[in-house]
Amino acid sequence: MHKIDSAGNVGGLFTEGDPGLGIQPTKVSDDWLNAVQTEIVNVIEEAGIVLNKADNTQLIAAIHALRRPTLLNPFVTLVKADLTIDNAWHTLTIAGVPITATWLYIGGYVQNQGGPDNARQKIYMRPSNAGQQMLISFTNGVGGSYENDHAIGPMMVPCNGQHFDYKITDSLTDVNFVVYGYQ
Repeated sequence: MHKIDSAGNVGGLFTEGDPGLGIQPTKVSDDWLNAVQTEIVNVIEEAGIVLNKADNTQLIAAIHALRRPTLLNPFVTLVKADLTIDNAWHTLTIAGVPITATWLYIGGYVQNQGGPDNARQKIYMRPSNAGQQMLISFTNGVGGSYENDHAIGPMMVPCNGQHFDYKITDSLTDVNFVVYGYQ
């Protein structure tokens, strides 16, 4: 792509010219028109849309298709047995999520039952070995006998392929994640 560079342009911009002052209007060149057409066609075809002369909504459809994440796999379920609960960072590899994933769509629930020893629990996630940690779940129970259920997400969190780091700060009765990989 390039700005218009044919006769009559001013700084790469179109002008109407001024015949009274002898200033020519910008000449629209085939070179420039073909460059613009090629750029637009590339966006539409990259989105997998077949060009159709009768459809004037293809460019916007392509923009929408290209800006949305692409689902890479059916969901994967993780349960408490898959996780380590010790207030330290751990890297989790999710079998079934392709290594090309850049985002994980995570939903699920956390359940706490019992006394004050598991009254307050937090789950954090971050891309593996880097990145800002994100608090994805927080339960705030009370001492004594109680049950505290809390939904996780759904949310999109960044990942490095099949991997993400997590930290669970306190004990919990049960946890269940449903994970989809996106690119």
